[in-house]
Amino acid sequence: MRFLKANWANFLWVGLFGMLGTWLRVIVSDLYTTFKVGGSMEHAHIWATFTVNMLGAVGIGVLSVLSEKRDNPRLMLWWGTGMMGGFTTFSTMMKEAHDLLLTGGSTGGAINLGTLAASASSTGVLSGVFDGLTVETLGFLAGAFLAGLYLSGTLLCGLFCVWLGRWGAQRWLH
Repeated sequence: MRFLKANWANFLWVGLFGMLGTWLRVIVSDLYTTFKVGGSMEHAHIWATFTVNMLGAVGIGVLSVLSEKRDNPRLMLWWGTGMMGGFTTFSTMMKEAHDLLLTGGSTGGAINLGTLAASASSTGVLSGVFDGLTVETLGFLAGAFLAGLYLSGTLLCGLFCVWLGRWGAQRWLH
């Protein structure tokens, strides 16, 4: 209990900065859905999540350098844990990857892939590959591929963005 009493101000500041980060995420998401970035509402949410996660990764990289150079751990605590923690979203990324897995990216995408498979199979082209595969199976496979691509791409881009943020901050501070 003594720990909580000694650090009440940090808890307050992290919470306030987290609230600001969450508001910023909602603004980005609303902008993406308003302008239908990615062509549809479903894709706009995925691109909004990807964007905030990448911006947050750059922000964490910059903040880590600033915190080290200025020997100010509160900078990382308030802005990093609070603001960037509220701004970025791991759970939404996981939900969207799950949705991609279940829907094949979109119902239309699964149906188009199924139609391609059916026509390829009926004409004898790639019949050994597509025989026995249903539209649902192909949709699931497409979804699994897209979900894997989304997760691995986000991870790799996120690591690059943290590096980029650190690299830029180090150059800026010299």
